Amino acid sequence: MPDKKTSVPEEILEQVSDRASLLDKGEDKTRTIFPEFGKHQLLGLGAPQNANSNLPDMARVISDVAERCMSTAFSLWAHRMTIEYLSVAQTDYAASVLPGLVSGQTLGVTGMASAFREAAGCGSLEITATETEDGYVLDGPIRWASNLYQDSLLVTAVRTDKGKRIIVALPLHTAGVTVGKPFSLLALDSTESTYITLDHLQISKTQVLSTDFDAFITQVRPTFLVLQTALCVGLGTISHREARTGLTGVNAVFSSEVETVGGRVSLVRNAMLNNARAVGSHSSPSRQELLAMRLTGAEVATAAATLEAKTAGGKGYAKSSDSSRRFREAAFLPVQSPSEAQLRWELASCS
Repeated sequence: MPDKKTSVPEEILEQVSDRASLLDKGEDKTRTIFPEFGKHQLLGLGAPQNANSNLPDMARVISDVAERCMSTAFSLWAHRMTIEYLSVAQTDYAASVLPGLVSGQTLGVTGMASAFREAAGCGSLEITATETEDGYVLDGPIRWASNLYQDSLLVTAVRTDKGKRIIVALPLHTAGVTVGKPFSLLALDSTESTYITLDHLQISKTQVLSTDFDAFITQVRPTFLVLQTALCVGLGTISHREARTGLTGVNAVFSSEVETVGGRVSLVRNAMLNNARAVGSHSSPSRQELLAMRLTGAEVATAAATLEAKTAGGKGYAKSSDSSRRFREAAFLPVQSPSEAQLRWELASCS
């Protein structure tokens, strides 16, 4: 089936571009534009598991936004993954909260880093859940999450006192949630990113999205990694374009490197779209293929941003320049969970 090629309206992309500098300086919040995304039905494309063959469209949307502003694109990725979790769960509770996320009025928080480390065998769940008559009491930390507004919805994984691993959802305004002071970051300051502490937080059994931890992770991992790769593709695309524009005068010495990086960006983009098309089908990509794609995407985006910085010269060293912003944004990709270290560790374990 051919891709539908949903595109982001140009006026929205212009808004994203116009606000990138404000967001970089922490003078605005990424959530401001989400109702516009929702109005144009851009937030739930392909959920769940490449529904209606629309996951390639969602990847393109995130990539296009990442070309203009990584802060907005990263918030969009986190939000879209929360929609994925709820859509995969298909519970009554999930159905009741999904409309707010799909419209962009409520933002989603993916607190699943420890869950993916647990599934990979290189970490463990830190939140405990004590079972009660009608639900669970949750205690523990989430070390890093984004889109942390009072009215946001969090999805995370916990370990019960009986040893079960379950996926749960809860609004951040629930009693017992403490959101830390936002981190001061090298980039992405406007994404409302910090830690969360859950202290004797009570949820009902209706807020359990899944009791089959392994199956749930297997279902959401392909979308998770495809859409993270879209962040890399967007940043790599714009940085390569700018580096190529800068190949004048003595900068011509970088021509072969820029050409090589451009080819690698294209290969990662093709892998992203091909894997997105295959998600949910009998030929769904393997875990190894997805991990390798995500790792390569981060490496290529970082290389492209470095070349852009080299060809931009002194003007690109100014903190207010787009080149400087993208160079700092690229520095996030190797540490975004799964980090480069985790990706390499997992790939080695797949061998």
